[in-house]
Amino acid sequence: MIASAVRCGGKADLAKQARLPRILAETLDGDAVLPVLAVHIRLVEMVPRYHGKRCRMHVEYGNKPNSLRSDTNSFSPVVPVPEDGGLVRRRTASVASSEVSSTCMFLLNGLVEPIIHLTLCKTGFQRLNLAKASIPLVDLIRGGEVELPLYLASKEKVGRVFIACDVNEAQQKNLARSLALVCADDQGDAFMISGYATTLAGDPIDENSDGGDTTDAFSQLQCLPPTPTVRVGQLIAGLSDE
Repeated sequence: MIASAVRCGGKADLAKQARLPRILAETLDGDAVLPVLAVHIRLVEMVPRYHGKRCRMHVEYGNKPNSLRSDTNSFSPVVPVPEDGGLVRRRTASVASSEVSSTCMFLLNGLVEPIIHLTLCKTGFQRLNLAKASIPLVDLIRGGEVELPLYLASKEKVGRVFIACDVNEAQQKNLARSLALVCADDQGDAFMISGYATTLAGDPIDENSDGGDTTDAFSQLQCLPPTPTVRVGQLIAGLSDE
């Protein structure tokens, strides 16, 4: 199934061949079923010195050089001001946090290593890597929502990120239409959906919908054809064997 869609001739071509936007753009049978990995970055909490810094989370599926990459929307961790308007020094006892609510959607395949790497980056004129975290894909799939510590290169823990993922299968035509309805950002290797932490489950999309309501568009993205439990189990087992 994956091999026919990806048509990969060797590992040197993995990063080029296993891109979900590329696969969806190809002229394939619209009923072709594609395995999809949706990585949800939900919340970031940092130590107070990161208050107000403009950041993105860089999401990498696999190991370099054969990895697939995507960035979340930008966000700024903020230390909340006490409700009683207390002194600024009271902020030092809190954390700087931000809802990220971004989903990075990849083509799930056995052609890249089953691991997710996260890099917190400071945006601006020059991109700066701030902190990192990693988790094997099998652990992320089995763990539901996972809390990962974020570390500097010096091994200092400076925060944490809340992450989850869905593994599912969707018909090519339904997936392409749903991503268009929510204005998903084509990032080359993957699609990024800002503002939502989606779940790939539910009933098939109504092909007669006009897609005019963005709220309805999101509900349709949640309604991709579900994978039977046995098939999801097989996907997880396949990752464990690599």
